[in-house]
Amino acid sequence: MKRKILKSTILLLLIIVTIWLLYFKVILGKKPFKNLNSSDISSISVLANPPNRTVLIHENKQIKEVVGSLNNIVTYQMDDSSKYTVGQFVQFTLTMKDSSTLKIGNYGNLFIEIDGKIYKTKYAPCEILNKLGNKLIDGV
Repeated sequence: MKRKILKSTILLLLIIVTIWLLYFKVILGKKPFKNLNSSDISSISVLANPPNRTVLIHENKQIKEVVGSLNNIVTYQMDDSSKYTVGQFVQFTLTMKDSSTLKIGNYGNLFIEIDGKIYKTKYAPCEILNKLGNKLIDGV
């Protein structure tokens, strides 16, 4: 009898801990680019609309700056409501050294698009990414 109660208690605790971890993973978000390394990237194309301008970046210092900003991006659950957002769109197309590409778009600092999938995001890291994109477009 005691063994059955002990097994049930352990099972219940495991279920509670699993639910708790899943809950906080959703609340705390994920860093999808935390392992992104500038040495894996050969170039980055930056598009800002408006003003509908694109620049191509090959300089290692600028690539490191973009990667540093991307490393801080935090995503939450997927969300398609960004299609109703008005404002500037900044997109970074990373061309990797293995010729693969990764597209990351920033919608008004509330949403981020990663290869066509849109996620809610933390405001501050996306604001920094947006400002960096504009700085690169302006050639500053």
